[in-house]
Amino acid sequence: MPLILRVDIDKPFGLHSMIRRVASKLKEDYWFPDFLNFDYLGHHKEFLRYCNKNKVVGHMYHRYSTIPDKETKALTIEGGHHYGFHAENTRSLKTFQDELNLFIKLSEGLNVQSFSKHGSGQVKLGKYHYPKYEPENYKKWSKDVKILYPFGNDPAVTTEDLLVRDGNYFEHAFWLEHRYRSESLNKVEDVIEMAKKNDIVVLIHPCNYKADTQIRNDFHKLVELAEQNEIKWILLNNPN
Repeated sequence: MPLILRVDIDKPFGLHSMIRRVASKLKEDYWFPDFLNFDYLGHHKEFLRYCNKNKVVGHMYHRYSTIPDKETKALTIEGGHHYGFHAENTRSLKTFQDELNLFIKLSEGLNVQSFSKHGSGQVKLGKYHYPKYEPENYKKWSKDVKILYPFGNDPAVTTEDLLVRDGNYFEHAFWLEHRYRSESLNKVEDVIEMAKKNDIVVLIHPCNYKADTQIRNDFHKLVELAEQNEIKWILLNNPN
């Protein structure tokens, strides 16, 4: 059975230095020119190059503040990845649709295959972010906008959590970030064993892939183990 990669592109300039943290926060909350091309999405481009080299495909979820530039688009197309929208203003169907339409317009008509929710309900993560996490609403809105909502935000606590729900919805994922792993499910080897029998979703943030050596090494290990065990990486297709 395959692995399914979800990638949340949260930070415009990454987190791997203080100036990048500040620049990312300013870009998230206020519009301004991209610091004269100050390595915009450089961390994500590095991640894409690794994935492309190793034939790993994924769902790439961009926020309004991380709209892909020309180089990012080229790398995404080269790797055969799917574009996704990482929604923030989910106060209502209207605010969600308005944000989605603006995202598509500013990205020059990007073909958005699916969407996910930014944040899991605990913290307000930006000026325009609505923190409340309401997956049942997003499932309904998916039908209205005819775009998949395939992934919930809950970290998996047990192996059973990783199983698909309702035929096409994954409520949980294995997070590469260690703080979201449980004691009973915390090794990439566990994911590989599950993926031998079931479709399994793994979640990663390129900003952390770049900034955290342990996360990067774990992802590389997961890719290597998948290849050794002949486990493929696949994309979910939108039936609409």
